[in-house]
Amino acid sequence: MRPTTDTRPQPWTARVSGAAALGLIAVALAGCGPVEADHPLDPDTPRAQQQPSRLAGQLIAPGGGSAELFADARVELWTAADGPDDTVVSMTAYAAPIDAAGRFRFDAVTPGTYRLDASADGLAADPLVLTLPAGEVIDIGPVVLEPLWGTVIGRVLDDAGQTVPAAVVSIGDSLFVPDGNGRFEVAVPAGAATITAEAPGHEPARRALDVEPGIRTTVGAPLVLVPRAATLTGRVELRRFATDERRAAITLELDDAGDIVAPVDGRFTFDDLAPGAHRIIARANGYDPEERQVVIAAGDRRELDPIELLHASTGPDAVRLTAIIESADGGPVAGVTVAARINTVPFATAVSDRDGRIDLAAARDDRYWLDVDTAGFAPASLGPLIYAAEHDAFRGIEGDRPRLVLQPLP
Repeated sequence: MRPTTDTRPQPWTARVSGAAALGLIAVALAGCGPVEADHPLDPDTPRAQQQPSRLAGQLIAPGGGSAELFADARVELWTAADGPDDTVVSMTAYAAPIDAAGRFRFDAVTPGTYRLDASADGLAADPLVLTLPAGEVIDIGPVVLEPLWGTVIGRVLDDAGQTVPAAVVSIGDSLFVPDGNGRFEVAVPAGAATITAEAPGHEPARRALDVEPGIRTTVGAPLVLVPRAATLTGRVELRRFATDERRAAITLELDDAGDIVAPVDGRFTFDDLAPGAHRIIARANGYDPEERQVVIAAGDRRELDPIELLHASTGPDAVRLTAIIESADGGPVAGVTVAARINTVPFATAVSDRDGRIDLAAARDDRYWLDVDTAGFAPASLGPLIYAAEHDAFRGIEGDRPRLVLQPLP
């Protein structure tokens, strides 16, 4: 009888063959250099761990992120090892590529426990501690990037070094109000930022900053808000005896500084006014000056209520216009109606008394004419009569006392 042969592999043969295979791999690796003790292909590593793991996920950034943002992002797996003096030293184990949508994947990761760190410009995710079993593919899903924060310190003033009421400071979409001294201290996302200070009626001030996470960044010189110029408009009216010629003589003075404006058709404009209190004085010959105090804000456009100038004959500075009406054949003429005018503008009327005298309140800056047209006498006129300060009275053009002589009719 021929002997039979069992061709099934024997247990010891399989073990020998497996060991031989590992030995050959170890020899091959030895030829390429030493194998780390925790390497999956190390002959002494348990067979369950001799299979690499894979890890995937996706970065989520505020606003959805962008290809440019993800191009500069980083996703890393770290291991920890004991360092000198019992400190813990972190060592980078793996870094994953990231596509334009923020997706990342680690291939052939040695099984074990890792810390996952993800970051981008001014953004970071909370660290994740992961344990990767051998031979598994794990998708951890979204890894949310949040802004890193720093602190910005500064001050807002105007060009005179004073605080600015209603000033606000903005960084991105966030608004902050400085304190009573113009100072502010705010927490903002780290990274490149532009800080803007604004206030009503002022030109905005901007400053570019690089805010570092966890650092107090000082703006440096104050943000200076320059006030916009203000504009003041209005109208001047003559209460009585107005003519185009007299309106054209109206002037307005601003702040006693010699800034004179002549209104056009009674209207006036002061441009480029600094914010604050201003004093305006309106003047016209024959009228009492009128003063206005006005407070105007930066950048304001203010329309004043109309300024009315009262004729000086009705005010405390009125002077007396007196004259004598007499007949050419001698003696005063009583009971005669005398019409006074300012050039061609009727002014007032008066009736001569028994001494032939008339007396009117007048304005020292005006020139007057007297007209008489009465029965029994030829029409007569006297003028111009001009106020003489040295006499505190009106005089004729030659300096003589006003005296109107009437010629009797035949």
